Amino acid sequence: MIFEFCPKCKSRDLGYDGLKQFSCEQCGWVYFHNTAAAAGVLIQYGDKLLFIVRGKGPGKGRLDLPGGFVDPGESSEQTARREIREELGIELESLTYRGSYPNTYHYEGIVYSTCDTVFLARIEQLPNNWNKQEVQDIKLLRPSEVNPDDIAFESIRAAVADYIRNEQRPGGPAHEG
Repeated sequence: MIFEFCPKCKSRDLGYDGLKQFSCEQCGWVYFHNTAAAAGVLIQYGDKLLFIVRGKGPGKGRLDLPGGFVDPGESSEQTARREIREELGIELESLTYRGSYPNTYHYEGIVYSTCDTVFLARIEQLPNNWNKQEVQDIKLLRPSEVNPDDIAFESIRAAVADYIRNEQRPGGPAHEG
């Protein structure tokens, strides 16, 4: 539970609808714990995908796409570019929208529902000065080498699976002339 007491009147008479709405039966205060927006980037380097190894929880030590939460006033594209700059120290030329995926993000005892927007980008040079607190390491994997069990979040597993499925199909982007 996010709240033990009503932030307005301090009452313990809080109701929860089981999905996202908290309400105080004493003073009528209402809070909607809405889905948080996040953005990540599938980065292609030649025939490989660049994954980060998470330097922090949740999912510390597991594979992820570089990215993060959308700040107020930001678009998903702005978030993707900012996060790549902050985590990997590189600027992206272009982004291609790939899809959005629901996720559950457990952090500091709170469960956040997120909607993770995923983009595709290509790079010609590997990052060499990444944020060591956020990113433990980077891994380059061919699509056939990706083990979904090594990926930290369900949304990213789904995005990578969609990418692999679309890239491997006859006539897919990987097979275009």
